[in-house]
Amino acid sequence: MKSLFFNLLHIFAAIHDMNDEEEIQHLLLNGLENVLTTVRCSIMLLDEAKDELVVTAAKHLPEPYIQKTSRVPNGVGACGYACKYNELKIVSDMRRDPLWKPYLSYSEEAKLRAVWCVPITYKNFTYGTLAFYYDQVAYPSEEDVMLATWLARQIAVAIHHVRLQQQRKQEQMDIISSFVQAVEQRDQYTFGHSQHVAEYSKILGEAIGLSKELLDQLFNGGLLHDIGKILTPDRVLLKPGKLSNEEYEIIKKHPVHGENMIKNIPNLKPYLSIVRHHHERMDGQGYPDGLAGNEIPLLARIVCIADSFDAMTSKRVYRTNMPFELAIRELTRCAGTQFDKDLVDVFVKIIPEKFPDFKRHIVNRSHVSK
Repeated sequence: MKSLFFNLLHIFAAIHDMNDEEEIQHLLLNGLENVLTTVRCSIMLLDEAKDELVVTAAKHLPEPYIQKTSRVPNGVGACGYACKYNELKIVSDMRRDPLWKPYLSYSEEAKLRAVWCVPITYKNFTYGTLAFYYDQVAYPSEEDVMLATWLARQIAVAIHHVRLQQQRKQEQMDIISSFVQAVEQRDQYTFGHSQHVAEYSKILGEAIGLSKELLDQLFNGGLLHDIGKILTPDRVLLKPGKLSNEEYEIIKKHPVHGENMIKNIPNLKPYLSIVRHHHERMDGQGYPDGLAGNEIPLLARIVCIADSFDAMTSKRVYRTNMPFELAIRELTRCAGTQFDKDLVDVFVKIIPEKFPDFKRHIVNRSHVSK
């Protein structure tokens, strides 16, 4: 019993630290061999749009059986019944239970004879079922039912939190998208700029081995980096010629404007340093704070390079785009003064590898929306 208790604790601790539904399910099924008296099992989750249960994970069940029963109408069969009515369903002999009739030929081919299904439920919502199979007429023990019910509850809680995180991420992306559109729809010549900066930034981040969490932060920060330009007057933002000193000072305020716009939105706080510091320079001559060297946050240093590269290689209202080779040369020339030299060394190497046709197509590249 002590060993069983520790096995359960290990499973619960592991699945609640995960943020991927598939990983949660597979870890659970792999751990069941040390917990329950049967190792043939499956998890089916509800596809609400189609009102069907879908096999999302299985252990020690024949592949042909899984394929033939991969989708089950909600309310049909043992698993469908357990899900729809949110209660344990036991079919001790598939040959004698009318509920199992639609699937009897499949189970006999797979040499399965009994099944019992536990609903995966949390906060009055049933996400699906956890099912266990036997190759002979059988009835689960009270201990098995208790443990399976407990396990199903843990799956439900873990899935609930994963989906809640996904919902929050989607809401965050919707906010970011609306901000980016508000900026770029004002100027057709910078349409798509934020997306390109985000992509270049992520490529550089991947090349230097950043974690997935930091890569997501880098990408979203790249999307948001120019959000403060919403508050830049059209006479400055859309001016076709060279900016005056006064106009340039107005443009230089956009990082601070951007920070002020998002600092009170909890989901966007991870991107504040990118938005505020993507125009700082390694020599301390940038803005708004005149940070130098490693005082500038790493992600902001990356976005600075991506921002400059995309600006140079894109058409603008006041100039044509710079050829690929010249843009690379300019980044290299300014490495150590404007840009982080180590990051530039990686960037100028990785960009041609990621975009081998860049040199051929760069002449015609523009941010103008088609």
